[in-house]
Amino acid sequence: MKKLLLTIFLSLVCITSAFSKNKKEIALENCADETFINYEDKSYKKTMGSARGTIVRNWGKIKRGEELLNQGYALNEKADKAAKAYEGKEVPEQVLKGFSDMRYRARNYIIAGYNHYGLYADEIVKKTSINKKTKNEEYANFLINCEKLHSETPYGFELKWGNK
Repeated sequence: MKKLLLTIFLSLVCITSAFSKNKKEIALENCADETFINYEDKSYKKTMGSARGTIVRNWGKIKRGEELLNQGYALNEKADKAAKAYEGKEVPEQVLKGFSDMRYRARNYIIAGYNHYGLYADEIVKKTSINKKTKNEEYANFLINCEKLHSETPYGFELKWGNK
């Protein structure tokens, strides 16, 4: 019985260690996570809100962010349906202004939704697996840059990023 328990224990230890990350992997992921979370694309922010917010939305959902995005999409859909009613007809100036205002409000809701996701990016990133994160090209580029830094000074890199 003791031999069986010892065999099971050793098997579990081997399996656990086979799936656990080593110092280098932990440091690389910490580096990529932090640089991704601090990333901001100024040109994207003007048109769509937080770039990292649009990315992390695919990794996890936040109720308020989804509400804002859904409001924006619904307003866009409403404006599109209203515009179809005027297809082939001359549209009064006041109606055109109404469509424009509705699309402007929709855009603001969408930007607010992605910005909301951007505010919670650090929480979502920490909960997301490295495999899922690296499927995004932006994140993968951050990881590649961290690997380059690691190859230059591996010991210092692991000291800096290993315990975050």
